[in-house]
Amino acid sequence: MDNQALVQHYQKTLLGRLRFKLLQKITGCDSVPDPEAVKEFMLKKLDSNTRIWNLYASILLLPSFDWKSYSNLKELEDITTLLNQMEDFPLRNNYIEQGEEGLKDQCFIELEGCPNPFPETIGVLAKLYELTNVDHGFVYEIYLMGEEHFPEQMIDYIQVRACKSQPDPIICTTRIDGRKTSNLDLISSLTTVQIALKVLSYLSDSTALKEKTNKEKEKRNKIINTTNLIPISENLSARFLRQNSGNIELSIVVGDETSAEELRSSWPKIDALRTRLREHQGTNLNHLKYSLLYNYYQMHKHGWSYNLIAMNINYDCLVNLCQADDEIIDINAERIESISLANAVRLLQSVRMKENDILDWLMSGLKDIRNGNCPWPLQNGPVDKQRVRDSLRQWKSEESSQKVIVKAPPEVKEVRIDSLTEESPAYKRYNQIARDLLEETFPGGFEKYNRAISEAIRTTGYVGYVHKM
Repeated sequence: MDNQALVQHYQKTLLGRLRFKLLQKITGCDSVPDPEAVKEFMLKKLDSNTRIWNLYASILLLPSFDWKSYSNLKELEDITTLLNQMEDFPLRNNYIEQGEEGLKDQCFIELEGCPNPFPETIGVLAKLYELTNVDHGFVYEIYLMGEEHFPEQMIDYIQVRACKSQPDPIICTTRIDGRKTSNLDLISSLTTVQIALKVLSYLSDSTALKEKTNKEKEKRNKIINTTNLIPISENLSARFLRQNSGNIELSIVVGDETSAEELRSSWPKIDALRTRLREHQGTNLNHLKYSLLYNYYQMHKHGWSYNLIAMNINYDCLVNLCQADDEIIDINAERIESISLANAVRLLQSVRMKENDILDWLMSGLKDIRNGNCPWPLQNGPVDKQRVRDSLRQWKSEESSQKVIVKAPPEVKEVRIDSLTEESPAYKRYNQIARDLLEETFPGGFEKYNRAISEAIRTTGYVGYVHKM
């Protein structure tokens, strides 16, 4: 990736701009240094100041971040309860990919709407360390950073101790005499500490919810009963497994001597067992493979036109691509990791688009967005009304032939659309980018789409489902 494109990419987010300012410090100019220069700089910093080295390493290496509005952080009710939760549910960054495990104990948040006298937007880096002199406990390091004076200055550096057996001192900060305190009244009076604790409360709540969800899922999926083995062929057999939730799965037991030909010839029997299971409990519509198309089918059933559904999918893809543009540094890299790009792929897969066509549309779209252009008008994007019509007719045909059996709708939470705007700065940011691109490249396109959506909701009373992808 050329230097100019990389610099342009960095300018899009606070984390990117902080990273570029650090790289400027390394080179002494407005260019991006080569990896050897960065390595040499970091080794010198490691020798002189470990704490600053840790900060710089995170700014250079963290591949993902979160947006949060300060006004949406909940008020602190009980600091002791928060500290206990922070010990029970330590920070875990679930967006870090495999191979980057060393970054899982830290998180960067771009915090918007901060109170005076701080900048409107600040960076909050949270890092977790396990205490070594106690049986159990953690120290959280919080770096508060403004863009203007970084990397020479920070707003504050705070340590928060979460340890029930040895709780003192709770706070260490440069903002108080003696630097350490467990005085809750003093802690409550320090604005930077309040910001740090509110962010830690948000992160701890997210971790606690994730662990609770995983435990509930594990409990639901626990196998509590199995049938006897059902012979299929000489080296193949099957059994049905009942989960704690009541769902039943089909398990195929493959012997060591099984050949590919034996698998092929046994497939009709395996398929018959799958059909029996599907007839008994229905198709699992919680898989995105089914839930998205089921949603589009319901939208049309309630009166949404094929054309409006196609525009809706094209707009969702556009918003995801705008976010993917921030997530992806080099769109020509051999391997691209982007949650938002993966979401856009799933949207197009749901209407039975071929993989090569999906990648052609999305990669071309990313290049257009990077050049400041909207990749498509909503009525003429990767999905058109004919594709929607064909996909929904195929869904209806599969229901008629019982390839798909609907016994219950997907387990998705219905929410107010305006609540998404209220709660997520990222949602607002990328929707606004998508709208601006549409307005600049295809004037009036978004307003026409927005009016059509509003009219469809008003006349049909159907909003649809919000899917967590």
